[in-house]
Amino acid sequence: MKTFAMLPKLFKTLWRPVSGLVFAALSACALCTPVHAQILEPKDLFNWAEAAFPTLFPGKQADQVLGPYVLRYYPDTQTYLGVTDGEVYALGPPTGGQLLRLNTLAAFQCTVFPERCTAQVADMASTGLSYGKSVTITITGSGVSVAGLRIARTSWCTDYKNILMDDPRLISFSCTINGSGPLAVQLQDANGGVLLSKTFTVPHPQVKLQTTLGDMVFELYPASAPVSVRNYLQYVDGGFYPGTLFHRVIPNFVVQAGGYTTGLAFKPPTFASIALESNNGLKNSRGTLAMARAADPNSATSQFYLNLVNNTGLDYAGSGFVGYAVFGAVVSGLPVMDAIAAVPTSTQQGAPDVPVSEVVILGAQRVR
Repeated sequence: MKTFAMLPKLFKTLWRPVSGLVFAALSACALCTPVHAQILEPKDLFNWAEAAFPTLFPGKQADQVLGPYVLRYYPDTQTYLGVTDGEVYALGPPTGGQLLRLNTLAAFQCTVFPERCTAQVADMASTGLSYGKSVTITITGSGVSVAGLRIARTSWCTDYKNILMDDPRLISFSCTINGSGPLAVQLQDANGGVLLSKTFTVPHPQVKLQTTLGDMVFELYPASAPVSVRNYLQYVDGGFYPGTLFHRVIPNFVVQAGGYTTGLAFKPPTFASIALESNNGLKNSRGTLAMARAADPNSATSQFYLNLVNNTGLDYAGSGFVGYAVFGAVVSGLPVMDAIAAVPTSTQQGAPDVPVSEVVILGAQRVR
């Protein structure tokens, strides 16, 4: 950082009585927040530092310009803030000449003023509770920007990130949800002590399937069949299903879709086959959604079927018959499923049970 070598000389001129000077450099890009795409003006940088670390920067004096630097002095703590070239520096009480970065500045505040640096947590809220999506957990209170607070890790959330806030009363974290049902979240201090616990409910994901005979809504169960649900949603989110057919209809058994287009043209899958999840406690009951596959138990890709009746013969029965993996159910549109089952069929291109009038999937999208 080319300006850093110049900064100690400048501050020594301004603050001769102090030795063992402490500097903290805050990158302007590091200060970008969900509210501000980029902070450029010195006053904005000063205001951010004052809001984030009020015990370090109280009782400000008027700004002054000295060469390339804009300075603000805080007599209560004998601390300077200086801005140049889009970066802000803090010069405070002596702590052995330690160079501090953004992620340790809050800890520096607590070292200098430990009696004023206790987090008081008021509440915890969430936004974006949806399977496979990023959720944001926001904690409110006083002093919650103190370094060391963290969210306890859970297997239902991955890719944890801290979100930099410009308000000392807020701290936010994000992670990607890979489960559904109750999600217990714990806020911990630096020693692992629990400051606040709260349970949020992650709804089961749902997919709306639009067909030429009407619409259905499927609810998926990632807690029981995580691999199958993730696979199915990859095809849904990737736009694979529109234009494909319900190509196999067997009354009092199943209707099957997701592998052929108009004229019974095969549509190759776009993802690798998945491991069988039939031993998951879910049964092939009427209205359930399951993965179709070939003789190889681990060959399921894009094709799925709906059970028209309770097909206990398709359930997992041990190593002698591994069965077929159920991963969801129809929660709206069972009459549409039955209407598909009522379409007359014939043998076409050597394939039996093909509807004589094509039943086309017009759309497939997540609705929850």
